[in-house]
Amino acid sequence: MSDLGCPPGRIPAWDFPSPGRGVTARAAVDKLLASMTWADWSQATATPAPVGYPKAPVQTWIVSLSNRPEISLKVTDAGTMFKAYPDTVCHA
Repeated sequence: MSDLGCPPGRIPAWDFPSPGRGVTARAAVDKLLASMTWADWSQATATPAPVGYPKAPVQTWIVSLSNRPEISLKVTDAGTMFKAYPDTVCHA
């Protein structure tokens, strides 16, 4: 993750009533970002991190603003639905 601009480190106490949910990983990520009102994520780019296995049940995504990695997300495949959760902050 360090090579992707998001070194391991701060894991804040995220307080979200529910994860982002969708029929695809992308839809779940988009729903989560729409619910995160503490920042303007409308211009954010979210991309799957090239770590792990492509079809793994848990994926890591990187969310960037102005090409700067801001947070990582965990996206889980729950069978009929994907769920996206915030994971770490990429910088102090």
